[in-house]
Amino acid sequence: MESFTDKIKKDFEEAVALVPTWTRRPTDEEFLKLYGLFKQSKLGDNNNPKPGIFDYRQYKKWDAWNEYKGLNSNAAMLQYRKFVYSIKNRYK
Repeated sequence: MESFTDKIKKDFEEAVALVPTWTRRPTDEEFLKLYGLFKQSKLGDNNNPKPGIFDYRQYKKWDAWNEYKGLNSNAAMLQYRKFVYSIKNRYK
């Protein structure tokens, strides 16, 4: 019998696999939200030093991940899945 945690992980992995099949790239804001939730799901809290503002792309990605600091892995996976399915029809 599949545990609740196993179900969350399975559903998360299905959502992760769906994103590369989209024919268009999400907006920058959506991409950063996906990035932050994915990193929080997989690695937990962001403990990396904040990049300098002159490395703008890495700076924005760091901020996106850090936004979910303190969110446990299962909750981040659930939010990621919910977000993917809320925007998927715009990009498939």
